[in-house]
Amino acid sequence: MRKGIGIISALIVFGAALFIGTYNYKNINVEYNELFSKAEAQTVTRQSIANYLLLRNFLNYKEIDKAAPRGIGDNPAICFPLFFIIIKAALLFSHDFAFLRLIVIIFGALTTLLVFISSRKYSFAVGIIAAALFLFHPWAQFNSSYIRFYVLWAFASMLGLLCLEYVLARIAQGSARAFHFIILALCMLIPNSIHAFGAITTLFLLCMLVSHFYYNRNDLAKISSSSIVTFVSAFAVIAIIIGVNIIVFFYSGMVAGDRSVDNVMSESAVHAVLSLLFNIGPFYPIVILSAVLLMFLTRDFRNTVLNRYFFSTAVALMPIPLFIIFKYSYFRPDYIYGMFPYIVILTALCIAYLSDKMCRPEHKTLFVSIVSLFIIISTLPTFVSNVFIDNDRADYKGVAKFISGIKDADFYSTSPGFLNLYLGRNLVRQIPSAGAEKPDNSVDEYYIILSRKGKSTVFSYDFCRLKDAQLIKIIGKDRLDLRANKIFIFLRKAGART
Repeated sequence: MRKGIGIISALIVFGAALFIGTYNYKNINVEYNELFSKAEAQTVTRQSIANYLLLRNFLNYKEIDKAAPRGIGDNPAICFPLFFIIIKAALLFSHDFAFLRLIVIIFGALTTLLVFISSRKYSFAVGIIAAALFLFHPWAQFNSSYIRFYVLWAFASMLGLLCLEYVLARIAQGSARAFHFIILALCMLIPNSIHAFGAITTLFLLCMLVSHFYYNRNDLAKISSSSIVTFVSAFAVIAIIIGVNIIVFFYSGMVAGDRSVDNVMSESAVHAVLSLLFNIGPFYPIVILSAVLLMFLTRDFRNTVLNRYFFSTAVALMPIPLFIIFKYSYFRPDYIYGMFPYIVILTALCIAYLSDKMCRPEHKTLFVSIVSLFIIISTLPTFVSNVFIDNDRADYKGVAKFISGIKDADFYSTSPGFLNLYLGRNLVRQIPSAGAEKPDNSVDEYYIILSRKGKSTVFSYDFCRLKDAQLIKIIGKDRLDLRANKIFIFLRKAGART
């Protein structure tokens, strides 16, 4: 009976994730990283995969860096190929963005399912809480329908956790075999072939492994010497292959002078931290810290599951503050997205722990429900806006439709590629080529300027530089949260320049 309920619940979780992911997915506007993902996937070849596995990216660095379209450091597919191999395989069937997005959505739904399966073993309530938190989280929803490597990273993180727990269970039963340890080593390290910060996922899993043996020392005696040698050998070989490629990536992108670019992803260390807090949601750390505080106040450290998650999460995230302090301009919240499923499970465990310690048995369900709903509702405006309003994308398709009927005019934008994609021709030019540099305007000129609003409204181009131009249209839907993605269209009539 309980097994049947678990299977039905898993199917409901997976089905709900698929429904949310596929809602209107064919009409989502393409974003710049999605264009890059498709282009980068097309550079994947048997040779590039061989270069990765045989360490030729290091041994023949100058030759490969010179031959790469933008150099090794600017081509993630060279040093982190797994996601791009999957997209390259998908391109064999279709080049349509909707099809590629569907592949991503499936991985996102599977990640939600794995969150449920992994957390359900602690209790059915923890499984439902974790699945609901992940399912209705705007950060998870966005990355689960975005053609970029973040969704595969989260999936690989959960796959690694499930593999770890499975092997630990086999060890406890005395039935672990050599191939289990080889697969475990692979699953623990595979996130590093997807993203440069995959190391934090590996660090988390290593801490979960060590902490298990700290609390279950008898299990160590159940592991044969040959199994330990197998695991260490497999881990070392895979780590060398992946690690060398990561070193090549950082050398090419951040050390090699001619390719070193000061990416401004965060304006300051404070901005980076606040952006990370916004993406995760402020009540997640509050719940986690509340559970930690209660444990210390009551001096109750008997919950070994929570102890393992606290320890592993803290150690895995420890390098992030240092990176933000010294390289905040290179940091964006997505760089820890592979840890997010673990944070969700930890939050669910903390909610259950707080209910056990603070509530009478008859009030536990009510407490868990209220806290979980409160956390979901706290991010619900962004979630609803993302899914049902604009998917946190600018409406380039709407702009293309607007300007497609205009004849005998020049069109300029800071993002001409997206507009030309929907127009099917190179009609729109880069906006810096217009304006003061243009000797005259014998035809009408349209200037298409993207704006994004978070803490403040930021325009992709200073429209004050557009002399004698008038705002004629704003394209974009109003969201339920404080954010906005709108496109402003200015018109300068022929001969209007003074």
